[in-house]
Amino acid sequence: MRPRDCALEPKAAFLTHDCRIDDPARHAHPLRRGIKDLAAIALAQAEQPAVARKDRIKNVITAHLLAEAREHGCALVRRASCLPWTWS
Repeated sequence: MRPRDCALEPKAAFLTHDCRIDDPARHAHPLRRGIKDLAAIALAQAEQPAVARKDRIKNVITAHLLAEAREHGCALVRRASCLPWTWS
């Protein structure tokens, strides 16, 4: 959330492509950090060869998001399938 949005002290917010969150001010810092993290991942590939750039970005973002999920206590198991990870 933008600082000016938090200044309004909303009780809830609806995030695009996500869901309703209560107490948005409490979530503002992690949301901003997440956006900065994903932007940094993409920008790190800007000078790399274009061949397979999309796949490299996807793999790094996937690993990043899975690590965050694990930090929150989600148990993830790797298995061979069309998806790189599956929930246990």
